[in-house]
Amino acid sequence: MSGKLKISVSGIRGVVGEDFDTELVSRIVSAFGRTRGGRVVLGRDTRQSGSAFEKIASGVLLSEGLDVIELGIAPTPTVELATLEFRASGGIVITASHNPPEWNGIKLIGPDGVAIEEPELSKIIELSEKPDLPCVKYNEFGRIIEFSDTPHFHIEKVLSIPYLDLDAIYRKHLRVVYDGNNGAGCVVIPRLLRDLGCEVFLINEEPNGNFTHSPEPIPDALVELGNKVRETQSILGLATDPDADRLALVDENGVPISEEFTLAFATDYLLSKNRGPVVVNLSTSSLMDFIAEKYNVPIYRTKIGELNVARGLKEHGGVIGGEGNGGVILPEIHYGRDAIVATVLILAYLTEKTKKPSQIKNEDFPAVFMIKDKLPQFRFEEFEGEITRSFNPVSVSRVDGIRLVLERGWIHIRQSNTEPITRIIVETASEEESKALLAKLKGIISGAPKTGSQKQFS
Repeated sequence: MSGKLKISVSGIRGVVGEDFDTELVSRIVSAFGRTRGGRVVLGRDTRQSGSAFEKIASGVLLSEGLDVIELGIAPTPTVELATLEFRASGGIVITASHNPPEWNGIKLIGPDGVAIEEPELSKIIELSEKPDLPCVKYNEFGRIIEFSDTPHFHIEKVLSIPYLDLDAIYRKHLRVVYDGNNGAGCVVIPRLLRDLGCEVFLINEEPNGNFTHSPEPIPDALVELGNKVRETQSILGLATDPDADRLALVDENGVPISEEFTLAFATDYLLSKNRGPVVVNLSTSSLMDFIAEKYNVPIYRTKIGELNVARGLKEHGGVIGGEGNGGVILPEIHYGRDAIVATVLILAYLTEKTKKPSQIKNEDFPAVFMIKDKLPQFRFEEFEGEITRSFNPVSVSRVDGIRLVLERGWIHIRQSNTEPITRIIVETASEEESKALLAKLKGIISGAPKTGSQKQFS
């Protein structure tokens, strides 16, 4: 396999035509199929290469005697939920999540509706490198099971959350703008919003894979959404990544709210109804510590990655969790990041609040300023000793890279699981402090490669 290919439990991803091609898809899917039995759920995001790879995946599975439940274009959380609900032996999503449009990938899901663990992934990669692709006899092929109403299935499940006051949400008639970036969220979220009585305005709502801005729903990608919120005098703007497992928010003034607040708002609402442990990853904002303390519940931090947070939720009996990139996990629905779940929780939150989103953020939460930076991949371990001596941290975690908790903030440095980069995140109470902290850190690692890009959240 190509050295450029990114292989992790988050997915096997690469640039189409370079390190991700039809042969790779055939071999990975075949290897996965050989470890399964019965039936497999298959879906894809809207990337323009996705339809071809989906057909290849379906054909390979059928030729190994497996039945295939075809969802077509569907959010990743929908495939995860369907795998669990239909008691399938596994699921496959053809998606590269937030990666650029020239990328595609394969996410492999176990029967529990969660990405497969590392040992099983390693076994599948090993199997995929064997020369032969098996095929059953002509009369032993699997069959295609078409599932025609994917949106209804997911919406019905999410609206069954017992503490939601659906009538109250409907009566509120919230005016909302949704930017699907022409991704998989477009097949579910507009319908969900209308079912909840919202007055809905849509941009980039065609599920055709023509991404009109960065696939990652970061502030720089939300300019058009912000303009539309102001133009329509809406209370909220919503944006999802191409496979709709992450949700970003824009306030009533058209200003992007940090992705960290998606999970913060959802958790504040959830814990007001159902108190219990919270599980997040090491790069998630200290806002989550504030909320956990508010409700007097424990908070646990894991390595980066949806699978690690899901594992932590199971281990600690968590009632909600997720990642600060806009990924919300609600275990009572399933253990995957889910923008559909996040949307419902946020709407329920706003329904109960007498304040607008900007007021909630500024008045009900402490001030935080986070900067997310990335560099071409380098060995940051070589700088660890000097970094630790320079910052005199209160505590240090080496569970996933290096995370230093300081008296007035924190720093996290780690290798990305999905891109050939090193990620750096700093957070303090102010922009000035965060920039100074990052500048000091970069001064220490000045021998490393030049900056890739930077994102700021307040």
